[in-house]
Amino acid sequence: ASPSFVIASEYPTPRGLRLAHVDCLRVESEEELENAGFLDLFDPGVVLAVEWSDRFPRALPGDHLELRLSREPGPGAATRRELNAVAFGPVSRAALARWRDVLGREHSIERD
Repeated sequence: ASPSFVIASEYPTPRGLRLAHVDCLRVESEEELENAGFLDLFDPGVVLAVEWSDRFPRALPGDHLELRLSREPGPGAATRRELNAVAFGPVSRAALARWRDVLGREHSIERD
């Protein structure tokens, strides 16, 4: 990836969906985000991953899945990584439930 800042990048996926990655770190306003084409990515054929989304929570759809990555020191030099998922809305809750089932083990599901 280029060291220059890119607000949005799109990638094809094997199943025909488009993966769009939006980085809001250096975006100054919701207007700038909208002018960059953010709303154009709200399409059923797009999986939208938004980094730094907490900077513009009102720009997110009401039904969305929030993922938070964290890491903690483990024994020795190991690092423990944790993924927490919170579903906001019925479609996201259903997606998170399917994800949990596919993983085949218990995961907590927080609700809005």
